[in-house]
Amino acid sequence: MQETRNDTAWEQGCVLSASSAAKLGLLVSDADGAIAILISHDCDVLESAAVEPMCEILIGRKIGSVDGHYTNGKSPRRLHLTFSAGAASMAGDFLATDKKTIKKELLLAETPQQDVRLTQDEHFTLQSWLSSRYHRSIFPDEFDRRLKERPAETHKKIANAIKGTGTDLLAVLFDIDTGKAVVHEGPDDPYALSILLVYNVSEDPVRAAATATKAASLIKSLFRQYYFRDRKWRNIELRECIAVSADAISLYQLRTTKPWHFDYLEVVTAD
Repeated sequence: MQETRNDTAWEQGCVLSASSAAKLGLLVSDADGAIAILISHDCDVLESAAVEPMCEILIGRKIGSVDGHYTNGKSPRRLHLTFSAGAASMAGDFLATDKKTIKKELLLAETPQQDVRLTQDEHFTLQSWLSSRYHRSIFPDEFDRRLKERPAETHKKIANAIKGTGTDLLAVLFDIDTGKAVVHEGPDDPYALSILLVYNVSEDPVRAAATATKAASLIKSLFRQYYFRDRKWRNIELRECIAVSADAISLYQLRTTKPWHFDYLEVVTAD
């Protein structure tokens, strides 16, 4: 049986001190504002170096405040993550591609930063975001085309409605044609869309509910403006857009909806 370790303070989500990150050669520029966190799974960290010789580190930068587009894993390519469990609060901006690997023995010789830590919810967000890059929803090409069609570019306007939600909004869930594969012929044959805005209940539930309700109202107005003409829906019919608390969403709803991720946010405008 392979020997395993259980004598380390390192676990997924631990932050490297600036001195450790520099010593290990993880910071190449803007060292003062950089963040390096361990993202290898705890089991891999504890496993013998003969089996798991390397550890994976995610490099980011400190930011003053989070952008709602990137909180709670809404974008698989970029994450704004808060660290609020320790004595010092901090927010970071991370890109999925900014990863480095180092030898485990070098990492274990260092000590993680003790005053900056993730809460259980923040750690779950990190794990979900890391996995979403390889496990995310695919929507019909024709639906995407209709949603992004110019001049409306409704996808950008939905994103702008989400922008100011901060950590209040956990997920944007789409139900297209009640999960059925339907071929639509032309604008007079619209997709049937329902949207659930799942809001956070672990911080300030009252504020989060108000934030999600406001975003739902904005999105409903957008769809009526761009897809409802002459008393009928064209291209996409928005059947409902509602705010749902994270502790009230049903297992059925989770199985029949798909997260709508913000993959294109670098081109979102403020119009």
